[in-house]
Amino acid sequence: MGALAAVSVRVVSSAIQWLATHEASAPLRAARSLGFPMVVAVPAAGGLLYGLLLRLLRPGGGSEGTSEIMEAVSWRGSAQLDLERTWKVSLASVLLNALGGSVGREGPIVQLSASAAGRLAKGLRAPLERRRILIGCGAAAGMAAAYNAPIGAAMFVMEIVHGNFALEIFGPVVMASVVGTMISWGAFGSDPLYPVPLEPAPSLLSLPLFAVLGAVVAWVGLALRTGIETSERIFRAVRLPLEAKTTLGGIIVGLLAWWIPEVWGNGYDAVREVLSGALGPVVILSLLVSKLVATSTTIGSGGSGGVFTPALLLGACGGSLFGVLAQETLPGLHVSPVFFALGGMSAALAATTFAPITALIIVFEMCQNYGAVMPLAVVTVTATWVARSLRRDSIYSDALRRRGVDFDLAFEQMAIAALRAEDLIRLGPVTVRSDATLGAVLDLFAESRTTAVYVLRDGESLVGAIDLRDAFQVAGQATLRDSLVALDLVRDVPRVNPRTPLDEVMRRFSQLELAQLPVVALHDPDHLVGTVSRKDVVSALDREVLRGRMVLARYLGADVPSEEAGARRAGDLTIRERPVPEEWLGKTLEQADPFRAHGSFVLAVRTEEGDAIREISPVPADRLFVAEDRLVLLGSRAALDALAP
Repeated sequence: MGALAAVSVRVVSSAIQWLATHEASAPLRAARSLGFPMVVAVPAAGGLLYGLLLRLLRPGGGSEGTSEIMEAVSWRGSAQLDLERTWKVSLASVLLNALGGSVGREGPIVQLSASAAGRLAKGLRAPLERRRILIGCGAAAGMAAAYNAPIGAAMFVMEIVHGNFALEIFGPVVMASVVGTMISWGAFGSDPLYPVPLEPAPSLLSLPLFAVLGAVVAWVGLALRTGIETSERIFRAVRLPLEAKTTLGGIIVGLLAWWIPEVWGNGYDAVREVLSGALGPVVILSLLVSKLVATSTTIGSGGSGGVFTPALLLGACGGSLFGVLAQETLPGLHVSPVFFALGGMSAALAATTFAPITALIIVFEMCQNYGAVMPLAVVTVTATWVARSLRRDSIYSDALRRRGVDFDLAFEQMAIAALRAEDLIRLGPVTVRSDATLGAVLDLFAESRTTAVYVLRDGESLVGAIDLRDAFQVAGQATLRDSLVALDLVRDVPRVNPRTPLDEVMRRFSQLELAQLPVVALHDPDHLVGTVSRKDVVSALDREVLRGRMVLARYLGADVPSEEAGARRAGDLTIRERPVPEEWLGKTLEQADPFRAHGSFVLAVRTEEGDAIREISPVPADRLFVAEDRLVLLGSRAALDALAP
């Protein structure tokens, strides 16, 4: 189904392009064949038709693409995507791209694939978890067929969409990606999407240069996000109909394409030209700036589509310019310029998606050049690190945050703030003197079943810990039982005191793969008082999060005055009791899908039973809402204000 969506989108896009330009294959060739004013008129017409088509089809709101899929497959997601709305928005998006709009085709391909998979799963009456996995399979198949990258597409779904590499997800997603790719090969061939010459791999001495490249090009990816957000704010402030805004966006793209034709469309052909070295540095710099403006304008004016391919082009331009500068300043490295362009592509993807594994593998699969693996690995690490230090969310999770409430984060932050090491301390740690023999240490491990023995100098001052894994390495060597002492096996480990907050405890756990940490006295870092285990930390965090949810779900009792309901908050969340909105009557919770529709959660339903009020929490997904119900809602103040009774 994913491959079918990819083939259909390409065929429809080529047909629309041929009708407008009499060129069906290469969008760049079509742009170059048009003279002024047609090169401006065609994208303008594309923007106008896009807006009019959305008005005619009435899809009921634009598609959020990958972020909407992420929401559907999340633990609180409904595992439902509106196929009817998706095909309407996707058709408009394909038309916009075919007529020169600066968006990628992968957006509608992935959305159609995932929505069709969700409809199939619902028709098969698959359990909720299976429906979520099948939606991810659809997205992976569509992405794989679009980019001829089965492993990269699977990583995209597991790293970005599901955020989970569990085997029960890995197997089906990889299978769907492979099948989608094989069918796509039958339609379009199996050649690499971006073939590059087989140049010698960069030397070890050049890898630090690629680390710098990743840090530099990360700013290009962030500039794309900033440009889109700025453009959205500008067009939002303009009081014009959608079709007028998208027409204006098309005019801007057309004027840029009149200057630099490579701006036209998603940028697939332009990436090939950059990788082949056919463009000079001045043209590449102009293309970088103009493509950034064109993509920002197309999306900001109200258009929809993918940003994957435009990001690849921006990264290729940034990497190519960096390569020119590197060759001028360090000619002795003898690195092929194509590796800098490929590295820029990976860096731009990593900086926008915060998914280094996906960025590495998918660019490698597009070029199929093994020499690029090491530089791509380096640039993705540094690009992701720089981007994460500058922005909290990826381009996808940021869209999710703007759509609703960060429900889990609020509770987790409250739990972390409420707990300290002293709340989780275990007294009576297993200790040994620093001069104890290895045999005595091994006996302690066997008797106590602990994972760490703490070493004390003179039986008082903490030196460090002996980890069970270290002891196992020498346990089978009988000659060492009497020759080695505890001090020979000790390792220094992070220490916490009773007042250390839980977030700091968790950070210190992440420094080393340890099952427990020593807790020392507040004013004496060498005095051991107990231990805190990783298992206890995780369990305590889970308990606090569940306790917070339980309190909210129970609504603090039936006698809370309504005027106080709006004042009860959890982080940035507000609780209110309201009658059932008219559009929810006769629907189930699953059908109403309040989080996706309004950014709110139904914590409980309060209904009259005789003289008593019964509270239903959690609310069954198949329970019908009736007019007599009162809903306990959780959401942002703006979302609840907008929810009409």
